[in-house]
Amino acid sequence: MNNRILAVVVTHNRFPLLVRCLNALRHQTCSDFDILVVDNASTDDTPQWLSSQNDLTTLRLNKNTGGAGGFSAGVREAVQRGYQRIWLMDDDTFCQPDTLQQLKEADHLLQGQFGFLSSAVLWKDGRECKMNRQKIKKSFYTEVHQLREGLILIDQATFVSLYLNAQAVIDWGLPIRQYFIWGDDIEYTLRLSSHTPCYLCGKSQVVHWMDNNCGSSIALDQPQRLNRYRYAFRNENCTYRRRGLKGFAYYLAKCGLNLYRILRFAPDHRLLRSSILLGGMIRGLFFNPPIEQVRPPVSKEEPYESA
Repeated sequence: MNNRILAVVVTHNRFPLLVRCLNALRHQTCSDFDILVVDNASTDDTPQWLSSQNDLTTLRLNKNTGGAGGFSAGVREAVQRGYQRIWLMDDDTFCQPDTLQQLKEADHLLQGQFGFLSSAVLWKDGRECKMNRQKIKKSFYTEVHQLREGLILIDQATFVSLYLNAQAVIDWGLPIRQYFIWGDDIEYTLRLSSHTPCYLCGKSQVVHWMDNNCGSSIALDQPQRLNRYRYAFRNENCTYRRRGLKGFAYYLAKCGLNLYRILRFAPDHRLLRSSILLGGMIRGLFFNPPIEQVRPPVSKEEPYESA
């Protein structure tokens, strides 16, 4: 690997989506990047197929560590290999041909002074993907001159096309692998944006190939997806508790609103939905995973300059 940008794709037993994701990466208008697939112990056709691909590297994990574990492992690998930009995405993220080029141009415009850049995320019908809506900073207008370039200051984003400055990873640590699934990207982007400017890059766009575009709601989600919320409410407790009294008050208010919605609008399994929410809140009080650090290779390269 000779490039300075590493695209990190995390996958688990979604072979058809992974193939489509990687094909989109292979058709970028710029080619100065490498690809690392983090295989979260897939048991379908994924491992065999990846072993036959010559234009990418695979990091196969011994067990399924969830999206959080996969992204943490991928980011660690990228920094340890000396990459200076790390482009994260799930296996159901489909890039436009110029997705990376637009991120690189924003990188150049900002002269590398950012923690992360986030692409605009669309659903399969071209509308906004509600699950991946970024949270815009209230003070975004302080950099209003950047709006003409499609750049908006944000507080949080998801790992669906997130372009990381490796220096921010070195300074502020890795994503928390113990989150397993849900909320790891929110915690991480909030952590970075509290220390360094981070941006939505509106000219860079991807499609998130989700089954529906309803966002996440424990009150309305399908019964087979409810177990995921055990992680969601546990992880959010940790995220917002670490942000002080104001953050924890926000978390409690959010949980209260979700409980009201369950009791008022849930079509079924109200007791199960409520117990998952309350159980996650309680477990979160005792959930305090460390923030792990990573260091680059000893021989540092010259500063990154985007084209």
